[in-house]
Amino acid sequence: MIGQRYREKKTAVLDVWKRYQSFRGNMEDGVDPTLLELRVKALEEGRYILAVVGETKAGKSTLINALLGERILPTDVLQSSSAIVEIFKSDRKYVEVRYADGHSETVHDDPSTPDVDEAFEHLRRIGALQDRFRNIPTTLIDTCIVQGRIKAGSQIPFEELQTTSKLPLAGKEPLIEEYVRERTLANIPVEITFGFPLKYAFDELRLVDSPGVNALGGVQDRTFAYLHKANAVLFVHSLDGPVEKSSFHEFISQVVPNRTRQALFLVLSKSGLRSEIEIEEKVSEARSLFSREFDSHRVLHVDSMLKIISDEILSFDSAIALKKHYSERAQYFKDRYQGERRQDWRDEAVNYSTKLRLLNDTLESVENGTEREAVRALLRRSSNFEVMERAIDEFSTRAPELQLSELLAAVRRGYENQLSAHEQNIYLLTKKRKHPQSFESEISEIQRLLGEYQRELNEFAESVNRKHTGVNAENRTALQRFKASYETKILQGHAEGAIRKTLVDFDDECARLVDHVAGQIQKSFADRMIQLGTEFKSKHSITVPTVDVAGIAEQAKYDAYRTEREKIGSDRGDTATGGGVGGAILGGVIGFLLGGPAGAAIGASVGGAGGAGAGYAAGDDKYEDRRVFDDEKYLANLRSLALATVQKVTETTVPSILSEFVGKHTASFKAAVGTLMTARRDALGEIKTRQFANDEILQQISVEEGKKKDKGAQVSQINEMLEDLR
Repeated sequence: MIGQRYREKKTAVLDVWKRYQSFRGNMEDGVDPTLLELRVKALEEGRYILAVVGETKAGKSTLINALLGERILPTDVLQSSSAIVEIFKSDRKYVEVRYADGHSETVHDDPSTPDVDEAFEHLRRIGALQDRFRNIPTTLIDTCIVQGRIKAGSQIPFEELQTTSKLPLAGKEPLIEEYVRERTLANIPVEITFGFPLKYAFDELRLVDSPGVNALGGVQDRTFAYLHKANAVLFVHSLDGPVEKSSFHEFISQVVPNRTRQALFLVLSKSGLRSEIEIEEKVSEARSLFSREFDSHRVLHVDSMLKIISDEILSFDSAIALKKHYSERAQYFKDRYQGERRQDWRDEAVNYSTKLRLLNDTLESVENGTEREAVRALLRRSSNFEVMERAIDEFSTRAPELQLSELLAAVRRGYENQLSAHEQNIYLLTKKRKHPQSFESEISEIQRLLGEYQRELNEFAESVNRKHTGVNAENRTALQRFKASYETKILQGHAEGAIRKTLVDFDDECARLVDHVAGQIQKSFADRMIQLGTEFKSKHSITVPTVDVAGIAEQAKYDAYRTEREKIGSDRGDTATGGGVGGAILGGVIGFLLGGPAGAAIGASVGGAGGAGAGYAAGDDKYEDRRVFDDEKYLANLRSLALATVQKVTETTVPSILSEFVGKHTASFKAAVGTLMTARRDALGEIKTRQFANDEILQQISVEEGKKKDKGAQVSQINEMLEDLR
């Protein structure tokens, strides 16, 4: 299961944290326990998001069912829905649906009716589509209804629908009008949460199924938000279609944020009925086509149905018994479909017929006849699922594992300071026992040197503060370069999606600048402590303690961003009732930008800007009978808002964040050093003034040596874990 390796490592790191709490007690070791607790909480509450996108009918839902090892989703649930489906592990099975008008409904599976899966059937009903509407772009129409661009009784932009959906709609105008009359905000789902008692052990995993990008005519705000925060994104493209005509190229170049490319995988599905030569050719072709924008190692092929068959065979005594089951079910649904031509019965008949064909092909290839385990092994190997899961694990757990490494490094730093204190105590107690005449003067000298060490660090902190703040701060040149570059990209953007992507990439790049400056400052403090520590060790033979610079930087950065956040209302902005379309789309982007530099600036301006554009829903129109969506004015307004955002972010927001960060980091660092030095001097003072009998000193030395041994073992274990995480 994807994420299992990460989960095991995460559990081990949390165990290390619990032991550290016990060993540390009330000892001051340079690591702020409050900051560590915040890190641990974020780790415990963190979600691993695996988003699945791609063309409609490419096999996205089947892939998710195969990943989970259970049939969770009806295979065509999103054929007629613009909703996002988020699946997660829960004790009870239930489905919660939020509709476009804001109301929600929850349906739980009833344990007292084992023959009826209420949650699954409710999900199927949501995705059900009357056969006569299957050849019109219902998903795109729903999106336009939600945005207010299509309304019952108003003229429908048929030409725009045809251009966006790339479907031939001539002669289907009456059918589209009928569909629009039946659709209201109250029956259009926009978000589906599906809790299920899944068998996998990785509780934090969230699997996200999304609308088909070709049916939708592009990825909308909510899908885009998931893409931005996903640990891994699987773009599913069926091998039934030519690779060169895939919408993947448009997706990677015009839709997906640059940051997400590092977690993006192209999954070529439905490979089970193709020869190895054909599969190899298709994979090589895809890798060649996208080699300039995409890592070729993340082009994979799978057959989800083969993986599902390999799971289902475990419920049967033999492969022949499973074959008989598939044959009977295929005939059963075929007969039902002949009696009443319901699409769901047709889909089930096709589903079982496909399974039967794949199983028959496998039985012909297996060397050991129909022996179940041999058949299952060949099914799993042919599905290529294990190769895909290993590849996703390798690429997608790097960022979460970095979080684990940072926590381990902070704990190790605490242990090392504790070990230093124990070593010093052992040395001083031994000296107090053997050379009491020079003992007190040596402690006084160590206390003086610790004060000198503190003054040196405080002076360095002030010099860093001066270097990175004010009009001459080193980051100003980089910000002006960002500004010029992204202004050009915005002006060149000829579509809503392209401008939105540019804003997100801009936000990410600004965030990277903040991270880069924060990293530089963090490293400079760490290097200075190492340098001073080496000098004091060499000149004065004492080991000085260090503070958790990484934790201080992390908290200072969080506080700096938090001061920029402003309440802006709903995550879609004022769409149909009171604002311009620029305000609407930027309001939608806020949902995932908030917290970053651009998110703060947009949030501050979206309310006023939303009413300033040429909005199709902004008030009554006195000189015509119907409201018409004006793409040119919409994009002009959007560009204007985006340019204003870039200007504000580069000239005001990011400099403010950096100034806030440097100030908070400097103050927190000085406070942490002061607390640590005071605690260390107080501990020395206690040893100096406390009266010990000889046997008490020996006993205290033994206790200190025992603690040193136990904590040394913990450091060794942490070093091994850090090496494994590299």
